Amino acid sequence: MKKLLIGGILALSSMGVNAAVVSAGGISWDDTNLGPGGMSNQVNFQQWFTTTPTFTDINGTPANTADDYQRITSDTAVAGAVGTELVGLGEFYSFNDGRDPGGFCDSGTCELTFAFGGLMVSSFAGSTPLFDTSNAWFNIYIDEIPNFDSAVVTDTTLGSGAHALFAEAQDGLLFAALDFDSFILDGTILGGESEAELSIRTTAGLGLADVQAAWDFNSMMSDIGLTAGAIFDNSLYSSQGNGQSIGVPVQASAPATIALFGLGLIGLAAVSRRRKS
Repeated sequence: MKKLLIGGILALSSMGVNAAVVSAGGISWDDTNLGPGGMSNQVNFQQWFTTTPTFTDINGTPANTADDYQRITSDTAVAGAVGTELVGLGEFYSFNDGRDPGGFCDSGTCELTFAFGGLMVSSFAGSTPLFDTSNAWFNIYIDEIPNFDSAVVTDTTLGSGAHALFAEAQDGLLFAALDFDSFILDGTILGGESEAELSIRTTAGLGLADVQAAWDFNSMMSDIGLTAGAIFDNSLYSSQGNGQSIGVPVQASAPATIALFGLGLIGLAAVSRRRKS
């Protein structure tokens, strides 16, 4: 079981400089300034609220078992309210040192897409929605036949109709499956800035084994920190969604309590622990 980060950021400049190329799952990135094996990336995404459940199971067995596997099965959207689920999908467009899709894909032709869901609006604190992350998930896919949003590998934009391409966003090989350890929104039901922490699942078959090993950055705390922002702009589907995530191995000489997990994740309140499968 991993613990959640409760604030504290170690500046990037204080990490050791270890210029090296790291490869896993068919992509490569440079770990410069991030510590050995460290990873950072940028994403574009679109999100919406839904009442269509996404929590299913890869083998049809009851939920909350070791092989749970979640998918977006519809782009039907509703107004955000208590009891609705926040879902979304998108694409990675840059890894460390500005590697674009043609640069981080070892084949030169892949797309790295993702989908997420299970973020249930549980209540409101004033106008700010609070989320239950008990069944929240984040899946990443690698596809050697780019067919999500654009067939041009180097196209890093995301169209306003991306939500209709939920099948194309999830038709690649499952690259990695992650659990949300926390999700906090600074904004309203119409959008804002969010901060999240995720842990990679190491269950056999839920993602590629070398990615599981490479992104299992910390044994006691969340592996990856994510910051993102989006607005709904008078639509049921968000616009201008973009974010960045980072994962950095705990340095042997650094206390775990000051390990770097995200950009801008300062002063998070303690939230419930999650079990890592």
